[in-house]
Amino acid sequence: MKLKIKRRELLKLIPAIMGGTVILSADTIERKDLTVEPDCYVGLLEKPGFVSCKTHEVKGGSYIRQGVKWKFAITGGECKLYNITEISFPTATTAWGLLTQFALYNKLVGGVSLFKNTLNKAWFIQATDTVRFLPGDLIINL
Repeated sequence: MKLKIKRRELLKLIPAIMGGTVILSADTIERKDLTVEPDCYVGLLEKPGFVSCKTHEVKGGSYIRQGVKWKFAITGGECKLYNITEISFPTATTAWGLLTQFALYNKLVGGVSLFKNTLNKAWFIQATDTVRFLPGDLIINL
């Protein structure tokens, strides 16, 4: 899943994700101060109904945001941010609705939305479904 992010959104995102010292060079971006804490949290946004343009975060049905660790890579002159760990949400106990977007948050509960983006395809999540992103599934082109 490839995502594009605007520069102003990136400027909000990098300090929240990196936390530690960042060393920039033409060939590498390296993160210092690695911890077991997630870099940020992924939330899922659903679109209630087919005529509504608004989305909101899923609630209930065992839903909870999931922590994510990111890695920066520069390939072919492009900087990419991708998840290095599997992101697996709990199995839905009720329908979560039509998932159309995801958001990154600075906290597990509450907090600030760092940015939102559209999923490559919408998923209708019913009870007993599990949403999972394998390592490398979430790619943000910077």
